[in-house]
Amino acid sequence: MRAPESLEDIISNPTRFGMPTFEEFRKNKEKYLGRADDMIAAIDRGDPLLGCRQKYYVEHYRVESLEHAERIARDMGLSLFHDFVIDPQLRPDDSGGFYNEVTFRAKGLLEERAAW
Repeated sequence: MRAPESLEDIISNPTRFGMPTFEEFRKNKEKYLGRADDMIAAIDRGDPLLGCRQKYYVEHYRVESLEHAERIARDMGLSLFHDFVIDPQLRPDDSGGFYNEVTFRAKGLLEERAAW
């Protein structure tokens, strides 16, 4: 497989460079982007090397679990993994360890704040 010389090369024949065509991608997005369930599981597992726990926030509100965050997003009429930006931060805790603070920020609200 040779490297593309330009973007036009990729657009004209994406399979030549190991990419799906638009039609293939449209028919099976999960194959190329991953399933939302897999993303949820990866976030919930955290980093096995650090073994740290998770704290979740939707905007600035603390939620009990990832499932609770999903419920809040659904109640807002949004999808947690399509309509929110995921902002993970590793934070020190009081015991000398770490915890993973995962904040979900609604994309529409971020755009409004940037324009304000």
